[in-house]
Amino acid sequence: MKNWQRKLLFSFFFSLFLIFGPILVFYSLGYRFDFEKKKITKTGGIFIKALPKEVIISIDGKKRKTDPIFGSVLIENLLPKKYKIRVEKDGYLSWEKELEVEEGRVAEIKSLVLFPKNLNFYQLLSNVDNFWSLPNQKELILKETENGKWALKIYSLDKKIKSHLVNQDDFGKEAEFLNLDFGEEPDQVEIQVKIKESIKNFVLNLRKPSQIREKEEIKTPENVLCFKKVNGDFYSFEKSGYLLKNEERLNREPLEGIESCQLKIFGGRIFLEASGELYFLKEGKLEKIFENLREIKASPNSTRLVIFSDYEIWIFEGEKIEFLNRFSEKIENFDWVNDDYLIFLSQNKIKVSEIDKRDKLNVYELSDFSGEKLFFSFLNKKIYIQRGNQIFESDPLLR
Repeated sequence: MKNWQRKLLFSFFFSLFLIFGPILVFYSLGYRFDFEKKKITKTGGIFIKALPKEVIISIDGKKRKTDPIFGSVLIENLLPKKYKIRVEKDGYLSWEKELEVEEGRVAEIKSLVLFPKNLNFYQLLSNVDNFWSLPNQKELILKETENGKWALKIYSLDKKIKSHLVNQDDFGKEAEFLNLDFGEEPDQVEIQVKIKESIKNFVLNLRKPSQIREKEEIKTPENVLCFKKVNGDFYSFEKSGYLLKNEERLNREPLEGIESCQLKIFGGRIFLEASGELYFLKEGKLEKIFENLREIKASPNSTRLVIFSDYEIWIFEGEKIEFLNRFSEKIENFDWVNDDYLIFLSQNKIKVSEIDKRDKLNVYELSDFSGEKLFFSFLNKKIYIQRGNQIFESDPLLR
């Protein structure tokens, strides 16, 4: 090859390098030309982790599958805009949402759940007046009626074994059952009964039912409207309008006009409920955040709280409360499925709702099998429904 030919060839490849080198570098860094906006822009992505693990994901009609081991997929090099996402699997209800991908960022859906289309229920127990789920998620406490008298029993969900705890005669022939609540100790419950004209509280050790004792009542000072003991600390709300932790005053200004109340404490977050109004202690002030309260309950990891009235559901996270949804039919009973989904009874149906408010909220009707009381077990992933005096167990909801 002659010298001028070598120079010409070198000049040609050098020109190609000058032209395509920067393009390849920008491409490797995630930059693309956006023909709609007519400019070079940095791309983003979408990350999805789903349950069950093997699902089909459509993004603007283009289909991908999740990893069969981790149940996740990362779609990269997406131009910044909104994408229509659909997640589906045979035998499951599909999930749809429109998400916006921003420059240099990944839109994440870390806890997406698909629920089965057909959910079967099986009768588990009968002759049950009421039931309570233990914090360990492994057992139920049952209230039954035997020969005209009430009795409490403990039922293992794994072993399907029922054991006797106490009955009416342990408290007196005329003892009327009023309520059951869980104490500070994991294996203790508090039983409230009415004996003649007196209301008494007893502490029962579930592992040693014979060791039942009358609870030592804390004498409430005359100036205190309500109190709660948590991990050795004594919280109280006084008639003067001040909230105290032991002897320390927590609110700078008094909250006036409260005649009766209840204290609710979740992981250091302090709430005061008075006549359906819910107050939250924030920066030394009791702020009213909700009205017509029916119940408040923490998610499994206690980072979120669900707050609901007869028709509305709100989510409290950090120090903020946010509206989730409103229903035309009354919400009868609810529980958490995990930290991102709620399950509840409404309109004689079992419904599940996500709490991710980006775009539309996915709410599903799982079954028209309904009842008066619902409990979801985080351990075996099953729903328990009380209908009349019977308790039913579902197929696993999460698979």
